Amino acid sequence: MSYRCLILACALIPWLGSAASAQDYGDQPQQDIPKEQIEASGVIKGIRNGQFYVLASDGGQWIVNVDPKAQRVSFAGSADATWLRPPMFVEFNATVNAKGEATVPVKIATVMTPTKENPPGVGTDSGGKSDDFFGTKEGSDKKKEETIKVRVVGQITGIKEGVATVNGGDATLLVPFDKDAKISVEIPGVDGLELARAGDKIEFSGWYVKNNKGQAWANTLHVSGSEAFTSKTPAKPAKTRPVKPKPSEEKPAEEKPAKE
Repeated sequence: MSYRCLILACALIPWLGSAASAQDYGDQPQQDIPKEQIEASGVIKGIRNGQFYVLASDGGQWIVNVDPKAQRVSFAGSADATWLRPPMFVEFNATVNAKGEATVPVKIATVMTPTKENPPGVGTDSGGKSDDFFGTKEGSDKKKEETIKVRVVGQITGIKEGVATVNGGDATLLVPFDKDAKISVEIPGVDGLELARAGDKIEFSGWYVKNNKGQAWANTLHVSGSEAFTSKTPAKPAKTRPVKPKPSEEKPAEEKPAKE
């Protein structure tokens, strides 16, 4: 075990012994559990099986589970343009021509999850639809160099040399992203928590079993990324949990030929 892993293991030992019992409470009828309310913030020190090991700002240590009935759970962070990949959904403004090609690289975008209130689509800045702009038929009076400013919520279906193909539902766009583009990441729900990493900031409110401080269930939980995602970031970041090293397999000693 490396020195770094040893330090992490020692830091998590106070939590590991009670993790299993913490999960057991979540399966019981909540009306039968004597509760205390909690609201805290801190830093994620480790993640294991959907549980967050948190060092609170007041020095307390918590195993934080997401309550099955939690209503507000989210992740927010940042990334550079190299992190963008299919099948992410993105939202951005762009200037495009009738062929659906962005004429200027996008410098600001958000990786997000579409909602009923904000569904996939391509609309004009004024809020109207852009259906009548794209796919101009031959013989039209519309000039080839004519452009329109649009607001896009779409899914990335491919990226090549910094140019993304974005499916906006009623139009497919070719969008170059500036290499220094400012990319925000705002993912609601438990899917967003898949992006959480050790070192990220966490805020939560919820409950814990009376007289059993240290194990909490969050009704609301928000994680803020501490570092920007890059092309080197795994699709699903590795969870920081001390792992027992596997015993090395000893190879049988090679037989030496007998001396004559």
